[in-house]
Amino acid sequence: MARSHGPPAAIYGTKKPAMSVSWDDEAETKFWIVFMADFDPAGDPESQPEAQLVCTGCLLEDGDTQLGEGLDLACEYDLVEWDAADEEWFIPADADEILSGV
Repeated sequence: MARSHGPPAAIYGTKKPAMSVSWDDEAETKFWIVFMADFDPAGDPESQPEAQLVCTGCLLEDGDTQLGEGLDLACEYDLVEWDAADEEWFIPADADEILSGV
């Protein structure tokens, strides 16, 4: 039986844990955007890593439950962020503004 690889994810950075996960279901192609711990949103855009496109099935192949939970929550809430101190996902109070680009 063929395995579904699921929707793609644009992954920025490589170091775990995932720090922010958003889900875009408005686009023709539904996809996640994931920012990893080594991505600095305030950093120089020229020095930031380029996105790596990965299918969901391959992304979760290693059983990363923290990332899997973030993907699930992002499908429900559109955007979730990781609180490293409390080791839990949360919905940012300004999620609507972040997602709308305001």
